[in-house]
This record gives sequence, structure tokens and C-alpha cells, in this order.
Amino acid sequence: MEMKNGVKGLYEECQVRIDAVYADFQARLAELLTNASAQDVEDANKALKEAYGKCNNIVDELYSKKKQEIEEGYQRYLEEKEKHQEEEEEMNFSQSFRMYNVEE
Repeated sequence: MEMKNGVKGLYEECQVRIDAVYADFQARLAELLTNASAQDVEDANKALKEAYGKCNNIVDELYSKKKQEIEEGYQRYLEEKEKHQEEEEEMNFSQSFRMYNVEE
């Protein structure tokens, strides 16, 4: 499924970007907190890790929802396709039956 691959690619790109931002913020935070107390450094790192975790959770949830939407849409498509095939087969059968009766 191309849609699922597209969504997966977007998800992976988001993860790469989140990781890059996290690494950048870690470096900036370390630079800003060079003269801070150990407790301040620990608190800042904890807050940054929480924000990183929240971002990952949001992306994971969106990815799961999109995959589910795609799967549900695909299932609806298959159901409609099957319904149309059945209707077409019934129509063909009816036409064949009428042609058979006309020939008699």
C-alpha cells in the first residue's frame, strides 16, 4: 500500500526531526547551564526529556490514527468493490437468463 508507505515515511521524517531538535536543545541547554547547580541541570534535562517524550507520543498517536484511517478506508473500498461485483454478476446473469428465454 502506497498510502501506508507514505505515512510511514512521514512518520520517520518526523522522528528524525524531533531527534535532531532534541540533540540541538541538549547542546544549547548544556551551554546555558555551564555555571548552574547540579540540581538546575538535572531539572532542565528532566523537563527537556519530558517534552521530547510528549512530542514522540503525539507523533506515534497520529501515525497510529492515520494507519487506522487508511486501513478502514481500504476495507470500505473492498466492501464496495465486492458489492459492485455482485451487482454486476447479478445483472449479467439476468441478461443471460433473458436472452435464453427469448431464444426459446
